[in-house]
Amino acid sequence: MAELIAFCNNTIANLSDLLSLPEPALRFLIAVLAGFPLAFFQRSFLHGKSATLHHAYFVICGLMLSYFNYGAESLHSASSVFINYLLIYFAGGTDISIIISFIFNMGYLVTGYIYTATDTYDITWTMPHCILTLRLIGLNFDVYDGSRPPEEISNDQKMTMLVKKPSLLEIAGYTYYFGGFFSGPQFPMRRYFDMCNGVLTDGAKGERPNCVAAAMKKLALGTVLSILNTVIVPWIPESYFLTNDFAELEFYKRLLVLAAWSNMTLFKYMLIWCFAEGTCILSGLAYNGRDKDGNALWDACENIKMFRFLFNPSFRSIVKTFNTNTNQWVLRYVYKRLKFLGNRKISQACTLFFLALWHGLSSGYYMTFMMEFVITNVEDKMVEVANKTGLIKLMDNPITKVPTYLVCKLWQLTFMGYPLLAFNLLTWRRQVQAYSAVYWCGHIFYMVLFPALYIFVLNPLLTKPKPKSDVGTKPKAE
Repeated sequence: MAELIAFCNNTIANLSDLLSLPEPALRFLIAVLAGFPLAFFQRSFLHGKSATLHHAYFVICGLMLSYFNYGAESLHSASSVFINYLLIYFAGGTDISIIISFIFNMGYLVTGYIYTATDTYDITWTMPHCILTLRLIGLNFDVYDGSRPPEEISNDQKMTMLVKKPSLLEIAGYTYYFGGFFSGPQFPMRRYFDMCNGVLTDGAKGERPNCVAAAMKKLALGTVLSILNTVIVPWIPESYFLTNDFAELEFYKRLLVLAAWSNMTLFKYMLIWCFAEGTCILSGLAYNGRDKDGNALWDACENIKMFRFLFNPSFRSIVKTFNTNTNQWVLRYVYKRLKFLGNRKISQACTLFFLALWHGLSSGYYMTFMMEFVITNVEDKMVEVANKTGLIKLMDNPITKVPTYLVCKLWQLTFMGYPLLAFNLLTWRRQVQAYSAVYWCGHIFYMVLFPALYIFVLNPLLTKPKPKSDVGTKPKAE
């Protein structure tokens, strides 16, 4: 056994050198791709069999892949699963369980960040653990919702609530399911149970889903993105924004480079999500009913709506089409639960702070999500102004529609890349250097110039004064 392990390690090390890919990244990619044959085996031989058999299969496969990547550090996920099981068993369905769940799971993750953080991205056990953190917090919420009176539960919560507390094996299977353990997507335990019970199929219950073709399309798309990530992305690494070569370009060229880089830097997320989604499709987990024409839909685990993300020119579209399952999780378990605050903007700000903390402690995350909050809210005001002034009709004119779209898309790409600089550069020192090279233009426009213009000029001009009411006034004496 020791000789076999040594042979595998040497092979991976040699392959890492051949592909010029760091060994942790190669192991991570192998683990994600391993989901395809594992899911095909599940679909071929386990579909329609007992749910217990599914749970055991997912636990064994998931733990093996986790050990392949992280060795003994796999104990971090195992211990979290066991502690959350104890929490649900002894206190599940109570307010205190939600509080403890947040404190323990987020505290464990943040502690991991403290001990593993560097100035660059490192693939460590904290990467799948951040996925696990949301999954276990959401699980505690679903058990909590299942214990509440029906009149207190929203329709959204009724779709995910768990009336019965799950067993340790069920929680472990839900955790280590190879289609979602390493990179997501997020999905509720109810959906996982439906998959294990053979409910998620486009045929009769118990029949294997006809999902192979749909899964292969995602595998092909992920492969194309992998090639693009290997060939194109090295042209403009994020380190380029810290060089004198970048700083010495003409200002408009610096912005064009930023616009070109903005989508390229996200290829690495897109390709992994495509592979993970393909695994979920092949397992049947992604079945989402049928469309109006009766065609089976396999998009329940879709993490990026590719066409809309690439071609829609608004910033709101980025939020709605990128990392969609995580966004839905945050909407369901954080944003909507903050309704008691009585203010949507405060709830949005708190939600984005939670997301920043979930990503890590580097200042770049907080800068990125702060800028997301500012940019999307400024865009809302810009749309409001365009509607009130009739500019929106001019933009929709057939003559001006194409040039308007191109300008808006270029603007979006530029200022999508702007906050992503902080996300990729992480440290404050590197952010200052990069933002100084473009004169902090995003901060100045979105946080100073447009707000001042809107408050002091546009809003007063576009706000119609309310007519004075004559009710209650006394007639003048003659």
